[in-house]
Amino acid sequence: MSVAIDNHCPWKTKCLALQVVSKLGPSLNRKVVLEVLDLGLRDEVEEVRTEAVISMPVMVLWSVLDIPSHVFERME
Repeated sequence: MSVAIDNHCPWKTKCLALQVVSKLGPSLNRKVVLEVLDLGLRDEVEEVRTEAVISMPVMVLWSVLDIPSHVFERME
């Protein structure tokens, strides 16, 4: 599946980035995950802030707790 990036709507790319980071979980540095979340929460576009809020619980769980990936697979 290819993803087309719309250069005229950078907020869509930001929302996609938040979704990807929330799903990558422990493979990323905790500091990076929290920085991406912070940027999303402080964005000027409401859609980006909303996506950050929606992604926040998973991102925080991955970054703060050392939860094995099989736990999240079961949740799905």
